[in-house]
Amino acid sequence: MNGYPLLHIRLSIDYPGRPRVLDDAMLDVRPGEIVGLVGESGSGKSSLALALLRLLDLKGGRASGNIWFKDRDLMRAGEREMRSIRGKEIAFVPQSPSSYLNPALRLGDQMAEAWRAHQNGSRAGVERAVCRAIEQVGLPVDRAFLRRYPGEVSVGQAQRVLIAMAVLHLPGLLIADEPTSSLDLISQADVLRLLSRLNRELGMGILYISHDLLSIAGFCDRVAILHEGRIVEFRETDAVFEEPEHPYTKALIGALPGRVMTGDMR
Repeated sequence: MNGYPLLHIRLSIDYPGRPRVLDDAMLDVRPGEIVGLVGESGSGKSSLALALLRLLDLKGGRASGNIWFKDRDLMRAGEREMRSIRGKEIAFVPQSPSSYLNPALRLGDQMAEAWRAHQNGSRAGVERAVCRAIEQVGLPVDRAFLRRYPGEVSVGQAQRVLIAMAVLHLPGLLIADEPTSSLDLISQADVLRLLSRLNRELGMGILYISHDLLSIAGFCDRVAILHEGRIVEFRETDAVFEEPEHPYTKALIGALPGRVMTGDMR
């Protein structure tokens, strides 16, 4: 990875009638880097993810500041430009497959729709792209699997389908919002290993959002700690675990069970 930021943000987020959710929060993601964003439930992590995609208004929120992605400030981009960026240059993996996969459509059809949103081509070309993505995430590359409906696969497989859809267009940045929260412990570890491998193979940056500081250890290059609407600490992951500086970070690490080992997932 080089030192030039792929993503650099400085954001504040407000909702009508509520205290400010984010107050001048700053972080960056370098090309090929995995950055963790950790905060307690309700701290504004998911609001930040929606703001990066310029979708916060769908939840009634308002963002102000800057979202620099490559050489563009996305806060100044129009909706037409954002539609060309979402899913192609910046991909998103949500925490709940059941909320994002259409239960009435077969998995293969949903992936084909995701491909055609940004690419034209023959049916054979679409099938090749879908099969490539399915293979990348370790799912069966066969017609029988792609003809299944979301309710006919496990939650872990459904989450891998969402990841496959996210990497279809080889995005430069992947935003993963609590992607393991609905999974059992073994499936959680499998998904983290999958994301780590895709990061290495595709060279994409990842912003990994979680309330679980333990899942960051050994997976993220750097970690940002979100507390009371601000990024209170943003450093290399091993440095944060070994010598936390902010009282909130110290309290988080102090509450973890046993000794935390960093650097073992990458």
